[in-house]
Amino acid sequence: MAFLSACATQATTPVSGLSWQQHQRALLALESWDLQGRLNIRSSSESSTVTINWAQTADDYVISLSGAFGAGAVKISGNPQGATLEKAGEETVYADSLENIAALYLAYEFPAKQLYYWIRGLPAPETGGKTTLSPEQRLASLRQDGWELSYDRYQATAGYFLPGRIRLDHTPYRLTFLINTWRLPQADPGAH
Repeated sequence: MAFLSACATQATTPVSGLSWQQHQRALLALESWDLQGRLNIRSSSESSTVTINWAQTADDYVISLSGAFGAGAVKISGNPQGATLEKAGEETVYADSLENIAALYLAYEFPAKQLYYWIRGLPAPETGGKTTLSPEQRLASLRQDGWELSYDRYQATAGYFLPGRIRLDHTPYRLTFLINTWRLPQADPGAH
């Protein structure tokens, strides 16, 4: 990812005092990032944790998971034209979307389209939802498309405030993203 060489992991002067509408507009304009962390997936019968690295550059993404789908490293890449899943020693899987890749491997309907927005602390724009904001005018909770989300541990990164922990509940499943590091193209904090 070429933009990562010019990234900053901490904001020099984070933007503060933004209204929810201003914060939302700034995050909607953010189309490229690299995040590193863990994803815990729980159901009523099991629990597993994977390491996740997600690089997004406009419409192109590469999501690397370690420990997913029965141990080992998995790389999922794609764009609006299609998605691929690669795992060492196995044939590459091709599908027309990330949703269809997820459907092949998961026992539940994974909210892949929504996650592009949810990971940044935004409701997905296509469907309605119920939001609750924190006193700092950041998303604290969201109910959308059958999922209940809660957000906390926001991090100031390159002029943005991005979530450090996101819990997604859809009975009987709970997914928890713990994001250790966000890397973004250097932003001009005055532009927000």
